[in-house]
Amino acid sequence: MSFMTDTKLRRFGEWLEYRREELGMTQDELAEKMGNTSSFVSELELADDAYVTENEAKQLILGLDIHTEKLLQVPGFHLAVEPIVALSDEPSNQ
Repeated sequence: MSFMTDTKLRRFGEWLEYRREELGMTQDELAEKMGNTSSFVSELELADDAYVTENEAKQLILGLDIHTEKLLQVPGFHLAVEPIVALSDEPSNQ
């Protein structure tokens, strides 16, 4: 069963756990490969939807040995947008 074609995997966390197990890794091993914590991996595996930063997405891509396009197709995966910080030298609305 391919990790991208199984339609029974509807939650991001289900997909992540399946892919991790497919690679024969524990949560600790995946976390180490990603450069993150096992609690982060655990939280993602429990999630219906995952909102991750660009850096966390890169960690997942490297840790799970997948292409960016594949990760973007996983149900429940969302790339979080960093908030824009207002600059003090912005032009005023006059």
